[in-house]
Amino acid sequence: MGVLLTGVVALPLTVLAYFAFNRLLPALLIEGDEAPAPLATRRRRSSRLARMTSLVWLWLQTRLGLGSWVGIAVLLGGLALFASRGGLAQRTSAPDRPGQPAPAAAAPAVVQLPEPQPLAVLRRIGQGSDLAQLSDPRDLVADSSGGVYVADAGNHRVIKFNADGSVGAQMTDTAAGKLVEPASLAILSNGIVVADGETGQLAKFDLQGRSVADFAPKVALYHPRGLLADPSGAVYVIDTGGNRLVRIGPDGNVDGDFGAAAKLDQPTGAALDDQRNLLVIQPDAKRLDRLHPDGTPDLRWSVPSTGTVRPPHLLWLPGHGLLMTLPNLGLLALYGPDGLPKATWTVTDQAEPLQGPLGLVLSPNKQSLFVLWNGSNQVTEVDLPAELKG
Repeated sequence: MGVLLTGVVALPLTVLAYFAFNRLLPALLIEGDEAPAPLATRRRRSSRLARMTSLVWLWLQTRLGLGSWVGIAVLLGGLALFASRGGLAQRTSAPDRPGQPAPAAAAPAVVQLPEPQPLAVLRRIGQGSDLAQLSDPRDLVADSSGGVYVADAGNHRVIKFNADGSVGAQMTDTAAGKLVEPASLAILSNGIVVADGETGQLAKFDLQGRSVADFAPKVALYHPRGLLADPSGAVYVIDTGGNRLVRIGPDGNVDGDFGAAAKLDQPTGAALDDQRNLLVIQPDAKRLDRLHPDGTPDLRWSVPSTGTVRPPHLLWLPGHGLLMTLPNLGLLALYGPDGLPKATWTVTDQAEPLQGPLGLVLSPNKQSLFVLWNGSNQVTEVDLPAELKG
């Protein structure tokens, strides 16, 4: 009778402890991350913690009076249950933002990239030990006069380089405070919009570098990593931690929220194709989704895996397809409208190897391309491949 009573008491406690250790603690581990790790890393981490805590709990039970056949049965049953369920990593995936469901879509199969062709450097921008030197640059845009604006995250600024490569304005102070991690830029006819990846704030400067005080969209963002301006003057904000795109109208007010139907998974950048479809890259999930203008999903592409803090950038070339940087591979890649890679290029320079391509933008004459190299802390102008001109 004593053994039976012990088993009746022990089994419910074991079940309660199982759920406490395998659900509560891994969840706290994930939600407590100030900067969430990639999904695969977090799943491995939570799985290891779950297994460890289960074994510790069951061991304590056997030591505290369940050394009999009941304790052994509980131990073997608990291990069998956990093994049969495959661990926490196979059962759940953690959202990057509390209250938002984790995306359920799987990445498509990886497609082989074509052999890269070389591109020569025409000139370099942002080198030296003076004011022009960049530190951890993340994005760039260009204006109609040939000026280049760089989100210089390591120096907590946006810096403008004039058409001749000299330093123009520096932008550090916004209407809401100082820039902390300028991560992405979008250029409009009347100024530059900046997304701060650390604070989640949006800021605007005019083309002379002065802060625009009345630009203050009422939207909560979580580590936004990308911006996209459309021809109407609206700006799409790629809210990476929020798994969505937010559209800010020309009047500065929010007038669209995209991503729920497509179940986006940490998007970092976007482009608009010839039919005004949204192409949204999610590098941690190794995929790119094409969304109709109303946000409904259409087509999914496979892309190489990279991180979300320094992700690939996208540039749609009308009549040719989507040009994309691949930071981990040091390449530029062109994808056709069907989602298949058509060509890749590597930028060669005998003076210094170039690493980590991020932002890219066409020059005003559309005959060359500005490429931002995060690993080399500089911008290069390269000749646009002949097949992409015109």
